[in-house]
Amino acid sequence: MQWADSGTAAALRLLPRRLASRPVAWLVTTRPGQGSPQLVATLAELVDTGADLLRLGPLEQDAVAQVVADILQAEPDAELRRQAERVRGNPFLLGGVSSGTRRGKLWSP
Repeated sequence: MQWADSGTAAALRLLPRRLASRPVAWLVTTRPGQGSPQLVATLAELVDTGADLLRLGPLEQDAVAQVVADILQAEPDAELRRQAERVRGNPFLLGGVSSGTRRGKLWSP
């Protein structure tokens, strides 16, 4: 959602109120500190009016190893685990480490 334009921010501000009586669940994700001023204001307004805010922290070390193993469909060796630890639990960057390794490319954060 961090790349949403002002029209999307306006729709996000309006639609949850209009559809509040309907069985609709809204799940919006964004990166911290990113997004247009309109989007930031919209998300703040949603939280102020009762939306739940869930902040996700970095993945724990065991989860990092599991994600790498799932992507590669094999247990990561010590070197790959060391590389994966350099992304400090960031799932997006972890995908880059694993996918690059899968294609035989070296990856560095």
